Amino acid sequence: MLFNLGSAYCLRSEYDKARKCLHQAASMIHPKEVPPEAILLAVYLELQNGNTQLALQMIKRNQLLPAVKAHSDVRKKTVFQPLYLRPRAC
Repeated sequence: MLFNLGSAYCLRSEYDKARKCLHQAASMIHPKEVPPEAILLAVYLELQNGNTQLALQMIKRNQLLPAVKAHSDVRKKTVFQPLYLRPRAC
């Protein structure tokens, strides 16, 4: 559901909100279970932000990637931070 909300924010050109939804949704599931539509949304957000290399890596690997520091260009933001899964208490 958060992936869909992220898509809706993207359609409204609210890219920061879309990134937050995408990051939150991706942190809730296993990286192998991320739907292809979410990967395409992440690629689109990176392209909107000017991060063409990261977008290309996402396409080549067919997965959401952890954050990669862009060289000294402060205006560029990456979509994802590394994901750490915590064990759930029963």
